[in-house]
Amino acid sequence: MFELPLAWTGKTAARLLVLPARGETLSSAWTLWWERARNSFSAVRESGLFGRRGGLNAGLSATGLFCLEGGLDVTFSSPDDDLEDMPFDEGVGARRFLIFLGDEILFEWDAPKWALAVGLKVQPRMLHLEVSLADVAKITHPVLLRALRPLGPANLTANGDGVAPTYSTGQDVVLDWDLTSEGRDEAQPEVDLESRSDQAILELWAGAVLKETLYVNRAGPHTLTNAALFAALGAETDFTVRAYLALGGHRSLDCDSVTVSKT
Repeated sequence: MFELPLAWTGKTAARLLVLPARGETLSSAWTLWWERARNSFSAVRESGLFGRRGGLNAGLSATGLFCLEGGLDVTFSSPDDDLEDMPFDEGVGARRFLIFLGDEILFEWDAPKWALAVGLKVQPRMLHLEVSLADVAKITHPVLLRALRPLGPANLTANGDGVAPTYSTGQDVVLDWDLTSEGRDEAQPEVDLESRSDQAILELWAGAVLKETLYVNRAGPHTLTNAALFAALGAETDFTVRAYLALGGHRSLDCDSVTVSKT
């Protein structure tokens, strides 16, 4: 399961991308159930057949499926209706275009509003007989409110260096970063949207220990004085900065980091 960001859904409701992975390929039918109360499940999605099948003409980039802006180049191999005989809008409306990973269909589902976690079961149908829902293991997925959270900052630097920054005895450390805006797959991708953030969060780590958390203006730079650094670390030593952006208290799930060495 994957909780979709705002750029994918266009709304701040929690929406999950679900992959009902089966160990069998005897049947393509399944039902998704949501636990509304303890041991009480309600059907939210059913599927009885596969959609059109095709293959990518070019592999996905390192950014993966969820960062695509230019679309997918696919050649369909399904013997169903030819694409040229079916307008795209009609095909989408009829739900003929589905995304596969292997033999499995990806689909979206809106989680209940304000849910902190959801319990789901995928009930397969084998040889047209339903497996008892009681025999299906429940999957609990925490809702991270990903669509409410901004993207993390980019290009974090310390004293103007984002690769191997250093500082010397008694020296302040100036931290800076770039704001980010949501990716878009609609028109005017060249328009720079305002960052959906109202605060930056800086964490100071020494080794594997969190030493200090700073809540600062969303836009850099921010000067970490030598006195503040000494108070947080207890000494002038190497440390790592992790920078997040936040909106209404909802911290970005991703961050940028840089390690600053003492010379």
